[in-house]
Amino acid sequence: MQRKRINLKLFDYDNSLGAIGKNKNVNLDDPQQYFDWLLQNNPQFLDQLSADIREGKYDQIILGDGSNRQDYKTDQGSKKKFGNGSFAWMLPILQSSLVEKVKGNVVIDPFMLADIYGKNKSAGDSYKAILKTFMGHSDQVHARFMFNKYKIPLIYAFAHRVAALHPDAEIVIDFYDDHKETLSTIYRVISQDQSEDFLPQQVTLRLHQYVTGGLSKQFKTDIKGKGRTDENYDWSLRLMAARTFFYDYSSLSDDDAFKRIQEIHNTDYKLDTAKALATYHNDSHYTYEGRRREMGFPDSFGIKEFIALRDNEMLKLTGDLHLTQTANYTTAEKLYQEGFIPKELRTAALTPTVNTTSTTQIMSVLAKENPSEPLTAPSQVATVSTFYWKPRRKAVDEGWKHFSGPQFTSENEGQPKELTQEKKDPKYVMG
Repeated sequence: MQRKRINLKLFDYDNSLGAIGKNKNVNLDDPQQYFDWLLQNNPQFLDQLSADIREGKYDQIILGDGSNRQDYKTDQGSKKKFGNGSFAWMLPILQSSLVEKVKGNVVIDPFMLADIYGKNKSAGDSYKAILKTFMGHSDQVHARFMFNKYKIPLIYAFAHRVAALHPDAEIVIDFYDDHKETLSTIYRVISQDQSEDFLPQQVTLRLHQYVTGGLSKQFKTDIKGKGRTDENYDWSLRLMAARTFFYDYSSLSDDDAFKRIQEIHNTDYKLDTAKALATYHNDSHYTYEGRRREMGFPDSFGIKEFIALRDNEMLKLTGDLHLTQTANYTTAEKLYQEGFIPKELRTAALTPTVNTTSTTQIMSVLAKENPSEPLTAPSQVATVSTFYWKPRRKAVDEGWKHFSGPQFTSENEGQPKELTQEKKDPKYVMG
């Protein structure tokens, strides 16, 4: 019997699908303007995605949040700084557009990392709380997540989640990000640091660099998983966070910062047993409000040490089944019917003619220019797009750096640049 083929696509937002471009006057709090802006900024990419889906002959295509906007507060902070709206509306627009293009089984995975660090969350609760807030429900309680600039915990969570939900399927994960350093670090850590057990054996990970307006370009080669499926991936993420978090204390006096550091380090938690981690999570010790929190994984907690604890102590814990074993997949239409999104986001109003151009044909256009150079303006590939396209930016000179603002860098999406000092700074504390 032939195995099902599942394709999980994870999308970055800032400087990638959600770069503001030249249209500074668009109101991205207006759903119709947001809808038009997102599709008109990324026409060739949507054609490329459609071609890839058709060629892959997948039984199901799942769309997920591959950005570091993994909770409401980070999403709103990034929205304010970048001026590019919320990532949350991106997923239903992509889903309805791709369904229209490929006529296939395309769904949204509403899971976010905030679901793991919050209490008693089901998969998708954090995402739907964001959407409900946008619909005027101000009573929503928003969980927080632990930031990691290279997104390795994010990759881990989504890879093991999709493998646990589809144990008999062949799974291809496509991860799209603008930043070359992020892609390079993911590739090195998972592929070259003898971390073959990090991904499930049924998963193939493909990394792609994508900057708004052009085409994505695959980064290096496929990464094939060789490990077991971690059905307790929620506890594994909590372990990564608890062992490697650090706070920013730059706003405190040296004396106050030192007292807080002593408070952390005098804790009885050793975090090398399942019991200690469970206690740590129940006490929310890694979610100290009012301070920026970041996960230093795997810099200060290596992959091999993590896997050893995962395959021994973490097996003693029971994953939250409503989180890890429940898909809760949805669609733009379903989100609309349930009152989570406005009607403007429910369907592909800007419906293109179906484009049957293959990925090979699309990429061959770029090869005629210079296959070793970063992707440039969509004018290179205008012949393969069926969307109306209006130029919104110059050719990308430095790829992932093009849209970086003066206070932000794309690798620390949504985090102020002044809070990204080296970990050796005494005003940071390692947990």
